[in-house]
Amino acid sequence: MKRSVTAVILVVLATMSAVPAHAKLRQARQNLRPRPDIVQPKRPAVAVADAVDTLYLKRIKPFVELTDDQYQKVVPSLMNWLSEKRATANRRARLMNQIRQATNRGTLPNSDAPVDEETFSMLVRELDKADADAFASQEKFVRAVDPLLSPRQRARLRFFQNTMERQILEMIESNRPAQQPPAPAANPPGQKTPDNN
Repeated sequence: MKRSVTAVILVVLATMSAVPAHAKLRQARQNLRPRPDIVQPKRPAVAVADAVDTLYLKRIKPFVELTDDQYQKVVPSLMNWLSEKRATANRRARLMNQIRQATNRGTLPNSDAPVDEETFSMLVRELDKADADAFASQEKFVRAVDPLLSPRQRARLRFFQNTMERQILEMIESNRPAQQPPAPAANPPGQKTPDNN
């Protein structure tokens, strides 16, 4: 009887003390919400995605020689394809990271358990599925847009996609910091170097 009364008292006290803490947590969450009157900086990944989308939207019309009507019809399919492409690329990058760690360390990220053959098989299947999904997304985009285009515009669209991929990769490469060559290992005492033959 005493234990149950003590337990009830402890629960009531814990609940009473949790109410102010819960209110403080709710207030802190509200303070973290973006205010509409203050411009919030975009996360780098979102900013890059927006920049890529803008680049495609800006360049597709003159490159493929779309009319205003064609452009309006192509844009929704283009945006959908870019979104699916980004999601598939992110999924593929996560899987490649898991495969890299599994092959190098013998574990998956955030795990100390050794990776078995079945896990390797699952990772490879998932990677193959991501590649197939990327191809299917490309095919879906082309099937949606091709009926709107002349044969010349269809050819220009394929060339446009290839050109954009190449240019985006070049931009990424040019914005990467140059890797410094590894520092030479210190020579043990008494070892001859080219300077002190």
